[in-house]
Amino acid sequence: MKIYKERYEDYLKWIKETDKYLDVICSESTVKVLLNVNGKRDIKELQKISEVKSLMTTYNIRNNLSELHLIEFKKEKPNLSALGIVVKAKILELEQLMKTAEYVRLFSAKQKLRIILFLDDYEKHESEIRNKTGSKSEGTTNHILTRLEYDDKIVVELNSKKREWKLSEKGMHIKDKFIELLKLFLTIKRHKEYLNGHLINIPEHCLPFLHIFYNGKIIKDSFYDNMIVFNTVRRMALTGKYLYGVVSAYAENYIAAVGEAIKKGIEVKVIISENVKKCLGNNNGIFEMINAMNKNKNAKLMISGNLDKFTLLLTDKEIALFLFKKNGTVEWYEFLHCEDEDCVRFGDEIFKFYEREAMEI
Repeated sequence: MKIYKERYEDYLKWIKETDKYLDVICSESTVKVLLNVNGKRDIKELQKISEVKSLMTTYNIRNNLSELHLIEFKKEKPNLSALGIVVKAKILELEQLMKTAEYVRLFSAKQKLRIILFLDDYEKHESEIRNKTGSKSEGTTNHILTRLEYDDKIVVELNSKKREWKLSEKGMHIKDKFIELLKLFLTIKRHKEYLNGHLINIPEHCLPFLHIFYNGKIIKDSFYDNMIVFNTVRRMALTGKYLYGVVSAYAENYIAAVGEAIKKGIEVKVIISENVKKCLGNNNGIFEMINAMNKNKNAKLMISGNLDKFTLLLTDKEIALFLFKKNGTVEWYEFLHCEDEDCVRFGDEIFKFYEREAMEI
């Protein structure tokens, strides 16, 4: 039996919180437009390839997606924003399970969606399903469950002797993907200003997992305290069992924090970019400190010529993700922070991705 971290009631709250974003996957035309936006097609081409009924409807869809910061304009032609690319990646995962019209039909029917979110791979009686999901009557509940079984191609399965239902294997996959989409929309809504104002340059295969930051927080310096970010990073460096880093921008005070962690005996692995290496070489004091670090058995400094524009710091308990601004400059005074286990695994995956081709200095 699969155990979900969240309660059914949590899903209902999240649906209310992200209603405008959920409208995207509850409209077949909107989904098709989002999937076909590429920065090269004008509005007429977009209408044609997306099979939208009218040009006015296409304009409205485009404007709605723009308000949600999922598309932007490149020479007057719509293009996916960084957030739009992430949402598209997650929708394409759904497309592998079902046709567009099929999942739109499921997610736009509120009662069907509630039943899917309430059920799992453990059988539950019809009366419990009716009471928890707010169905009007026993007949309504049975009718919806039957349609989920037959019309929606075996999303649920029935134990006819006990009148108990559970999600099929396909139903479990659909539920999991919807919850991930829901968490992604939460991540976007809660961190919209930060994500929309920065480059999301993490490895492409990691983009669909950005939803894990739904419980994350934005840590930023304030007018009254410009040490909040540094003190948070220093605490991370000195309290974890290990400290791993993927660093594509130079910051002297953060290097000092890493040095403290090494002296404390904490395992430290850092992958730096060619640009950071040059900056280190231009600062004799820092360069000498780095050389001293390398003499410690618990420290390993590596270089990669393929680092993207972001910085990641990772311990066994938490993760800090620094994104570059859209103008290409580094942002050291604000970052996305998360303490969930999934975020730590996410950070570990990114670190290992770059570590495979990194060379020890």
